[in-house]
Amino acid sequence: MIIEKLINQGFCFSVMKSYSYFTKAKFYKNPEYEILALTEDFESLQDDNFQLNDDWDSTPKEWLNPSGMISRIMRMQDIKEFKKLKDEYFTEVYNSEFGIVYELKSQSFKRLFENINNN
Repeated sequence: MIIEKLINQGFCFSVMKSYSYFTKAKFYKNPEYEILALTEDFESLQDDNFQLNDDWDSTPKEWLNPSGMISRIMRMQDIKEFKKLKDEYFTEVYNSEFGIVYELKSQSFKRLFENINNN
């Protein structure tokens, strides 16, 4: 399973749960889960379906990853695994009407991402 693999191999990553709404009145929301990791880990993670999503010509603007970040859309089995491990390994660091971001308790993805991008 991908979450255990990332934890056991020491990768710093984050899980984002975002909501898309089917109506302007936000009547029904559809959650989508995504794993965010660092571009420097892309070579090690590309076989696990992580994507750069940085091609401005072929990727819709709202799907582009920030510079320095890769991502993977989570499948149902990944989501089940995450939910099972969430309390033990993750802490909620952001929560709004647009979604929730979880980081590992052992290392802050945001802090590491900022340190790498500020050097």
